[in-house]
Amino acid sequence: MNRRTAAVGTLADYLTGLWIAVGAPSTREIAARVHATGLQPRISHTTVAAVLRMERLPSVDRVTAVGTALGGNPDRLRELWAAAKASRITPKVQAVDILAGILAELKRIADAVEHRNGQ
Repeated sequence: MNRRTAAVGTLADYLTGLWIAVGAPSTREIAARVHATGLQPRISHTTVAAVLRMERLPSVDRVTAVGTALGGNPDRLRELWAAAKASRITPKVQAVDILAGILAELKRIADAVEHRNGQ
């Protein structure tokens, strides 16, 4: 399960704003624009849709290509992508957080038992 961070939301909002500003073109039209920019030789309309949905963080190249094709600033797109990448919550991070919570709770229980037993 992917939890969207604020930084990922900001990137998604920026892309959505660009898309709306240029008249909400179809994903096929955006794919053709990406190809015309030369930033990505081939990009499918389904990949464009995935970038715009932002269910998973796409590569910086795909975000930049789609965003630039929509009139976005490539430097701003890379900046927003980097912030989103840095803030991403991965399953590994979630597991570490869960385990840290479990260990803290076990320590609290062990301390309470030790205190109760007068040790």
